[in-house]
Amino acid sequence: MAGMTDQAGIEPTRLEDPPDHPTDVILLHGDLSDRQVLDALAAAVYVTDAAGRITYYNEAAAALWGCRPVLGQARWCGSWKRYWPDGSPLPHDQYPMAVTLREGRPIFGPEAVAERQDGTRVPFIPYPTPLHAASSTG
Repeated sequence: MAGMTDQAGIEPTRLEDPPDHPTDVILLHGDLSDRQVLDALAAAVYVTDAAGRITYYNEAAAALWGCRPVLGQARWCGSWKRYWPDGSPLPHDQYPMAVTLREGRPIFGPEAVAERQDGTRVPFIPYPTPLHAASSTG
């Protein structure tokens, strides 16, 4: 990795993996915006407003969904259709993002399957977590 830099001229540093942990860890040096960090992740990440309308997604999310949903219009998830692992339809009100928004708590670990418009089905595990903007009054 020595000598490699990204578009902003930031050189990543690779840490040696612990023997029992196969995940690559990369540290980026320099000032990065939240969006730059989210855009660079290989994990699908998206953000909704309180009504469930998608307001942001990264490239990994678009790749998972097989499309680019219209921001502010698509709700809960960008995939064409969603299913439980057994193949039964996953109703909108049971989708983990909908539950998180309704109950105000994170949902960790339920497996699901996204169907793209071309019919390809991709299993995934959503981890919706409610985050709230810092109050501007404090």
